[in-house]
Amino acid sequence: MQYVYQENAGLSSALNTGLRQSRGKFLVFLDADDRLLPDAVETGVSRMHEHPECAFVSGHCRVIDSEGAILPSPRQHHVEREHYLKLLRGGSYIWCPATVLYQRHVFDFVHGFDVALSPVADYDLYLRITRDFPVHSHNHIIAEHRQHPFNMSRDVSAMERAALAAHGAQWDFVKANNRYREAYDAGGDDFGKMIILFNKWLAEFARSCASSSRSRQYLPSRPAGTASFSAWTAGKPGIFLIRSKIVRGNYSRRERKARWPHRPGLKRE
Repeated sequence: MQYVYQENAGLSSALNTGLRQSRGKFLVFLDADDRLLPDAVETGVSRMHEHPECAFVSGHCRVIDSEGAILPSPRQHHVEREHYLKLLRGGSYIWCPATVLYQRHVFDFVHGFDVALSPVADYDLYLRITRDFPVHSHNHIIAEHRQHPFNMSRDVSAMERAALAAHGAQWDFVKANNRYREAYDAGGDDFGKMIILFNKWLAEFARSCASSSRSRQYLPSRPAGTASFSAWTAGKPGIFLIRSKIVRGNYSRRERKARWPHRPGLKRE
């Protein structure tokens, strides 16, 4: 085991440093809060030997809390083909970065993790790899993905902007392919729906906390979160924007506006 130290420069920078220091044929990236199960590496290498043409193989995970107890979670989808299309349609079918085992040489072509997209560095990488290389997925549970209270919403605004930027960066590669473009448009719709649902959930949660005298909870102050996604027409994005802010014990919707371009086939909510 080798210990490498560098000043905090974001997740992507740390991953790229680890990548440069690595010497193995296969790579797995393990986040600090997550855990690999005992057979994780063996399963990944075995699958890679069965599919040597693939840039990476990925498996499933289970969700645990801060104490390591298994949490109920939705069923994880198993994707057998057209992985790039699945990623374009909105979000990642890979729940935990540690479930992915890469062939090291693929990074010679994709040039590592994008430092401008640290909050969603893994999703951006999956898009770039599956666009140009075959990959394989299996349904064996090989990792545990830990969730803490609010760990998914510590900086929702940054994650949303980064996810939309990673998704939007695919436009030049999909615009001439009808199937890819259809998946891309559907993904833009799904991102917007997820943003709206999250804001609605957050409002209800904060309202219930603030209105209950017996179980009143105070949420920490957080900066305004901005959620936006692009629906493309003639190469130019339309914007749907929600800004929200959590203050102690309250949720306030500060601004809501929508500006959609008209494009045939684009569903509007």
